[in-house]
Amino acid sequence: MSAPWPETNYLPVIPNNTCLANTSGSAAPPVPLPYTTTGIPGATGPIGPPGALGPTGPTGPTGPQGLIGPQGPSGAAGYLATSATSLTVGLAAQTFVTQAGLAYTVGARARLASRGAPSNFMEGLVTAYNSGTGVMTLTPTIVGGSGTFGDWDLNIAGQQGATGAVGNVGPTGPTGPTGATGATGAASSVQGPTGPTGPVGATGATGAIGVQGVPGIPGPTGPTGPTGATGPIGTAALVFVGDTPPGSPTAGQFWWDSQDGQLYIYYNDGTSSQWVPTTNVAALGSFLPLSGGTISGNLTVNGTTTHGSSVTVQNAGVLVGNAGTPPGQGGLVLNANAAAPPAAWTPASGLQITAADGVAAGLEVDAFGTVSPTLNLRQARGIATAQTASQVFDNLGIINFLGRDTSATGLGAQILGQTTQNWTTGAHGTEITFLTGALNGTTNPQVAIFRNDTGCQFYGTQTNDNAAAGWVGELLEGTASSSTNIPSGSWFTGQQLALTAGDWDVDGVLCFSPPTGGNYAACGVGLTLSVNAAPPAQQMSYLAGTFNTYYQPAPTRRISLSSTTNVCLNGIASFSGTAGVTSYMRARRVR
Repeated sequence: MSAPWPETNYLPVIPNNTCLANTSGSAAPPVPLPYTTTGIPGATGPIGPPGALGPTGPTGPTGPQGLIGPQGPSGAAGYLATSATSLTVGLAAQTFVTQAGLAYTVGARARLASRGAPSNFMEGLVTAYNSGTGVMTLTPTIVGGSGTFGDWDLNIAGQQGATGAVGNVGPTGPTGPTGATGATGAASSVQGPTGPTGPVGATGATGAIGVQGVPGIPGPTGPTGPTGATGPIGTAALVFVGDTPPGSPTAGQFWWDSQDGQLYIYYNDGTSSQWVPTTNVAALGSFLPLSGGTISGNLTVNGTTTHGSSVTVQNAGVLVGNAGTPPGQGGLVLNANAAAPPAAWTPASGLQITAADGVAAGLEVDAFGTVSPTLNLRQARGIATAQTASQVFDNLGIINFLGRDTSATGLGAQILGQTTQNWTTGAHGTEITFLTGALNGTTNPQVAIFRNDTGCQFYGTQTNDNAAAGWVGELLEGTASSSTNIPSGSWFTGQQLALTAGDWDVDGVLCFSPPTGGNYAACGVGLTLSVNAAPPAQQMSYLAGTFNTYYQPAPTRRISLSSTTNVCLNGIASFSGTAGVTSYMRARRVR
């Protein structure tokens, strides 16, 4: 068919739903054909506005979990940690269990504070830390509060700064109101001291002089009487001479004691008669001369006696003052020995006590009531009337323990009190040092030093010996052979160690042998006081994983006992078949 219509590409549309067509290619009239009523398509219109957003569709199913990524690198070791070890607030060294792998080193300053009561704390230097087991020792220098706690937070602490300058004294506050008068106390049974004597009253006025009486008239002088007759000549008094008084003496009779050189008179005082000395003269008997002389019997002195030089009581126990050589020491010598007291080991001027042979010498100081017997040793620089302050390393007092070798007296041991700083009103630093004689030597090395700032330091053993039972440092060990058929999944006892009363640090290790059914899935070890019992969670070690043989240590535990008790090394493991363990336990007495 040619062009549907001249000069168009479309067929004309007529109302009766037909179209005209000429299929012959001539100019013949068109033939009506059926056609649609749709008109010629118009140009494409502009895009309309977007429609409203439709409702959200249902959630799709969860996709499969992705692969687990590789583990990231471990972070740097930290300082913040905790401990459940029971500790008492104080300046003594504290050993406790905390987390392993921390960044602490010996010398670091750390602080332990109770989580429930942070005002209770201990701060000081780390003196030991095992990063594998988490056991740490802290020596406090600062403490706060008091009591025993087991909820400790551990963290690094800064060094304490220097003491700041003393601030200016503030102004005096106003005087407070006078308090109410307190209740009268109970009457005391002890009489108070006598009050001071009151001042002497003023002298009263002198009374008026009375009226002088009238003098009497002198009487006349009497005549001189006649001279009396001369009396008869009396008998001459006789003196009896002898070592003993005469028998049947009469009053007024004399006796010359030819032994003592003393003249006596027999005297009647109206109630009794006795021989009394006529005068006190120098003698060698009952009366001493002003210079020299010896007392052969007892001497009783009442009241105060002043001696300008030494006083010696021979072979009776007292020698006062410097009596020459020996002893030549001055001071007071109490000698109960028949021989002269030995010369002092070091020059001294004080008190020397020498006992009789075979008798112990002792110094006893007694006190009664509410007072205390006291022994004071005092040191000061300067002189007695102008004392000055003690300086660092001054010896405040020395107690020497002496012995004698084959040729001379020597020093065996010594207790020394010594200053550790220059003394001021607010600074009295002091240490006590114990020294003992060296074995097979004559030196006296230090064996113990006690100070407030550094604590108690003890000299360790110098040979391969063991501390005796009951002494600090005593070591007990035990090894148990293989134990077969241990249970799976429940606690068992691998070994027991009997410890006597005291404070102990105890540890141990269990060696798990290969189970017959394959490998272990987990194992744990700890110390308890009960057989086949689980230890506290914070005092046990636990390992989970697949392994065939394993050495599992028990954390060191402080155990305080009041009587002999068995301590148990207990373990637990998960496995198939049968398995066994060998064990080792160790306990060290710490006090």
